[in-house]
Formats: sequence, structure tokens, C-alpha cells
Amino acid sequence: MREDGWNFDAEIFPEDEEYPDLFGGEYGPTDEVLSKAESPLDLIFFFMRRSLWSRIAYESNRYYNQPLNERADRMYQKQLDGGKQTTREEVMDNETKKHKPIKRFEIVRCIGLLVARMLCPHSRRLADHWATSTAGAVPAGTFGRYASKAWFGRVMQNLPFSNNTDPRAETDRA
Repeated sequence: MREDGWNFDAEIFPEDEEYPDLFGGEYGPTDEVLSKAESPLDLIFFFMRRSLWSRIAYESNRYYNQPLNERADRMYQKQLDGGKQTTREEVMDNETKKHKPIKRFEIVRCIGLLVARMLCPHSRRLADHWATSTAGAVPAGTFGRYASKAWFGRVMQNLPFSNNTDPRAETDRA
């Protein structure tokens, strides 16, 4: 290829052939999309429907619960190694009480905060958005009015888009 460029096999890639099933109708935005185009929020909700947010919230909660036993075992062992007298059931109860199921409006809020970060980027840390004093170009308390840092971290930590126990999860690393 370095010497004579791209060489296509004419039998595999014939020239000027009509490709079957190639769309030949009208194209462009539909009237429904154009009616939403004035509002970025309406446009986002047009393409990212309520059912998508519900599915992401469902998968996030499942993602949290799938490795719960293994996580509780590790926490219990760590507490035993540290000399704390506790039972595995207490550790499991504390962990499940600490976690509140993620709701779909929380997913929307979290994505909104990520979009806000994209619109107000800075080279420092994400945590600067919760700073109590101005940090560079980020005004003080920007995200704190909408979500606590712990809540945001919990949602982001449990934000998958698929089931980890699906057999395809072992091979699909895209």
C-alpha cells in the first residue's frame, strides 16, 4: 500500500454499482424534531425518552445489587482485620440502609450536571464544582445547589448501561 496506494479487488468492490436497500427517499430532520429545535432541553428529551432514563435507573440499581454479597464480605473482613467486633449481617444491614435506590429523575439531574460541567470546563478537579469558594472560573457552590457531592458520586459509581451477569458481558468490552 505504501508504494501504489489503495488497491481494491474489482470482484469484491465493483465500480459504480447500485447498492441494494440503500435509502433513496427524502432525508433531513422531521417536522417533529424541528418543532423541538428551539429548546435544547426539549431536543434532549425528544431523543432521550423517559423510558431510557427509567431503564438506566433500573440497570444502575441492579448494578449496585449484583455484587452486594461480595462487597459485604470484603467490608466485613476488613472490619475484622481492623479489630472491630461486628457480624456480617450488621455490615450488610448498614450497607443496604446507606444505599437508596436511584430514581430516573436523579439520572436526568446527574446527566444535566455533566452537561453543565462540559459547558463550564476547567483543568482542575470535578470536586471544584462543590467548592465553597471560587476556584478559577468555577463560581462557588455551583453544583451544591442541585446535588450533594456524595450523591453525585454514588450515582456515577453505579451508572452502567447493561447487565453484568449477561453472558455477553464476559466478551463484549466495547
